[in-house]
Amino acid sequence: MKRSVLFILVLMLIGTLTGCSTTNSDTRSDEQVSAETSQGVRLRDDYDDALSIQSQLAAGTLLLEETELAVDEVMAAEMLLLWRAAQSLMNSDTAAALEIEAVYNQIQDTMTPGQISAIAEMELTEETLATMMEEGELFFGQGGFAGGRGDRTGTGEGFTPPEGLLVPGGGFLRGAPGEGPGGGFPEGMNPEVMATRQAQFAGGGLGGFQDRMLIASVVRILEMKTGKISEDQPVRPFDVVYSVIAEATGLSPEEIRAMTAEGVTLAEIIETNGSDLEEVRNSLIEALRELPNAADLDLEQLASDWLGLDE
Repeated sequence: MKRSVLFILVLMLIGTLTGCSTTNSDTRSDEQVSAETSQGVRLRDDYDDALSIQSQLAAGTLLLEETELAVDEVMAAEMLLLWRAAQSLMNSDTAAALEIEAVYNQIQDTMTPGQISAIAEMELTEETLATMMEEGELFFGQGGFAGGRGDRTGTGEGFTPPEGLLVPGGGFLRGAPGEGPGGGFPEGMNPEVMATRQAQFAGGGLGGFQDRMLIASVVRILEMKTGKISEDQPVRPFDVVYSVIAEATGLSPEEIRAMTAEGVTLAEIIETNGSDLEEVRNSLIEALRELPNAADLDLEQLASDWLGLDE
């Protein structure tokens, strides 16, 4: 009898231990899944000609605007704080790489896995972004983005900065064929020299300028979603730039657009027409201070970027 009772107790103890082991195993499994879920889906940059993670995240967010995965008003409020933080870090000389990475990771965690997966599947590159713009597939919404309201075919401005360049507060400004008035190089300007200058400019930090402009575009669209600014409040910094240069050189904005459409930099237009480049740059900085998002921008660097200058 005692043996039977002892045997039953042993079986009960084994069952209890087995149950605890299964529970602990299930707990560890749940914790592991929870950790993986908290990390969320991540963008990658290990494919050919991949954009940086921040550029993918910014451009992808803008591209999602025309899909059912667009950021909604509730998410926009949280993301606006994070993108403004990213904007501040981008303009900072002391920001650590880990700080910047942490912000972009938090932005990815704030978005849904479906949104991040959709952006990842785009496998965005410089070439694909340029192609999408040329084919009218890249649209930045209303209120001062590429081409203004509903224009899906280009800027309507006839302005084509160096390859892949983005404008402050707006979309890609790669002019479509036949866009804007005709024009040519200023007198005495060698096209081969111009091509060399453009290549030098493109290799001298254009990526940083592109990231800043992409971030500015995202911030603006999030501000519209959260009611911080109105959709009817345009941000057209290129109009400001043209006005300042037109006043300094005596050229019309149309003539300036025609020259830039042929690849001439704004700095070369200024110098070719006898104006002082530094004075125009200072005037441009003062004019840009009137932009509604001026407080979030490094205006001195922005003016230099517009003019194609190295600091």
